[in-house]
Amino acid sequence: MSISSEYFVAIADYGGVEGDTNYIAVMKGDVVRLIKKDKEWLTVEKDGDIG
Repeated sequence: MSISSEYFVAIADYGGVEGDTNYIAVMKGDVVRLIKKDKEWLTVEKDGDIG
């Protein structure tokens, strides 16, 4: 996997889905780094956590 240096600012809160261990909570205004982009989901890094 290549390391991305694309950063984004969250435009909405996302708390995940109950029981989904592959998410991290993102709040509006958080800056996240894009790790991987699929058709429906993004994998991002925030404060050292990836989800």
